Amino acid sequence: MKAPTRSYLLSLAFLLVATLPAYAAQNDLLDQPVPTVLRAIVPERVEILGFIQKGVVVFKFTVTAAGDVSDVKLVSSSNNVLNDGAERTIEQWKFNPAIKHGERVSCTVIQTLNFN
Repeated sequence: MKAPTRSYLLSLAFLLVATLPAYAAQNDLLDQPVPTVLRAIVPERVEILGFIQKGVVVFKFTVTAAGDVSDVKLVSSSNNVLNDGAERTIEQWKFNPAIKHGERVSCTVIQTLNFN
């Protein structure tokens, strides 16, 4: 059996962190307080002068009632080189939206992406 490559392991580690439940600001008012990730795109790794860039990037965004991502805002970042790619990736994600009184509703989410 062939050993997993480093890039495969990095992608797997990213997905494990990125698909953990996000924090929904209105969670006490919702039947299903946290939208769940249906499709998470893994961002391309960033390499500068042969060094893979690492860091933590935090975004705040809206998951619409249709499960799409909108209004993405950068909250914090430990490595600015990762910001643009991480934002483009988040914009492609698809969610099962939050539920309130049996209806799908928009929800504000704070999501941490760990590139370590």
